[in-house]
Amino acid sequence: RGKMKKILTIILLTFAFSQSEEIKWKTYGVGFDFHMLPSQALMLSAGEAAGGLLGVYFPFISEGGYLLEPNITYANTYEERDYEDNEGWLEDNSTSSTIWSLTLGIFKTWRSENINRYAGVRVGKMWLETDRDPGAENDVESDALMWGPVLGAEWFINENFSFGGEAMFTKISSEEESDISDDYRYTDTNQINMIIPKFIVRYYF
Repeated sequence: RGKMKKILTIILLTFAFSQSEEIKWKTYGVGFDFHMLPSQALMLSAGEAAGGLLGVYFPFISEGGYLLEPNITYANTYEERDYEDNEGWLEDNSTSSTIWSLTLGIFKTWRSENINRYAGVRVGKMWLETDRDPGAENDVESDALMWGPVLGAEWFINENFSFGGEAMFTKISSEEESDISDDYRYTDTNQINMIIPKFIVRYYF
């Protein structure tokens, strides 16, 4: 429930910003990214190998040359292990991992002919859930803050379609508390710094 409230808050803020009378949006669209860095590397750095990422973008470009771009990424894996002829010594088990993120990019753009350059920042959160059956005590839920400066450019084939790339210096930080007993507890603090290059295809309506 808490996660859904956060998502709805970001969506509502984005919608309110896009409807602002002071900012006139001349175009909007949808885009998809393709990581030039192996997506498994990002997953392993986040703590779980959860397969490939799929990123969806929703760009809004204003008449004043500003780009507002929410982004959603999602990945899920399911692993099942069935033991045969072990006479009950080992119990079948399964593991399901889901990792996804919601970020918002705010950029200043510079347009020259059919090339649009932009610079700014992306900021958001990433959530990781791991469910193991049996053994609910081994389930994991964690979240991390993601942010970093971005440089990018896109080339317009026509008025509606563009492709290009960007590089984001990403900082991912998270804290996870664990209680072993009433008298013993600890907190794990993790921070990851990495440059993520992307190839992005956008379609403007």
